[in-house]
Amino acid sequence: MSKTILTIGATGMLGVPVTRHLCESGYRVRALVRDRTKALSLVGGEVGLVTGDVTDIASLRNAMSDCFAVHINLSGKIQQTGVENSVAAA
Repeated sequence: MSKTILTIGATGMLGVPVTRHLCESGYRVRALVRDRTKALSLVGGEVGLVTGDVTDIASLRNAMSDCFAVHINLSGKIQQTGVENSVAAA
């Protein structure tokens, strides 16, 4: 498959297995991350990493560029803001 999926929350408890599964299923995966070192240790080098934050719509737009889908896996206080900003960026 040549389609790219963006994962938001890729380094979380549920985000890591989802991100890995998408890679194993043949998708190109890009992850919006705050900490590249942490992300590399959790999801590996197959995932394209884009440094950014869900509170910054510009970084979300950049991360979403050329993606056909977005998987959002956030929790806690940031969940609503992250979802709202992701929709606005899309």
